[in-house]
Amino acid sequence: MLIRHGESEGNARGIFQGHAEYPLSERGHAEARTVAARLAREESTVSALFTSPLGRAHQTAQAIATSGGNGIQLDDRLKEIDIGEGAGLTPAEIRERFPLWGRPGEPRGLLRGQESNADFSARILDVVSDLLKMEGTVIAVSHGGFISNLCRQVVGAGSEQLRLFRVRNCSVTEVLAGRRDGMVLNRFNDGNHLHGI
Repeated sequence: MLIRHGESEGNARGIFQGHAEYPLSERGHAEARTVAARLAREESTVSALFTSPLGRAHQTAQAIATSGGNGIQLDDRLKEIDIGEGAGLTPAEIRERFPLWGRPGEPRGLLRGQESNADFSARILDVVSDLLKMEGTVIAVSHGGFISNLCRQVVGAGSEQLRLFRVRNCSVTEVLAGRRDGMVLNRFNDGNHLHGI
């Protein structure tokens, strides 16, 4: 089961975060408490809780751990894509500094220090394949880019469809091990618990 972190200060300001550190906003803390309460009610057999070490994900995992009594295990492979020089900038600032990046008809290309989509996709499959081998319900707190990339791979969409899935903060996405070593997208972007925040 994958949980996107709560709203961060970077999310609230429209910033591409990548590996840059932004703490949860007040709203993000409320979202984290709400998803934690839902998981404590619904998931009585959580066997492990993993998180990206980036602060916004770790803070969300701490709320879940407090509600469910689980210890937290950090895994670097759950981090968001590293966007190199783009980290900490808004889309407008990136376009201003790197005019060809993201222009219609131009290849998106990599910013200096950016992780390639192929490397990011391989990292995601590596950690998810390890998590799917574990017994019971495993919760992993990660990031929007991570979860959307995984979902794209699960449904077999091509790499040209990078923006196929939008993942809401503190939503629940569930991937199950399928037959013949495949994966099944069982639940996506479930945010029913967030109404009223």
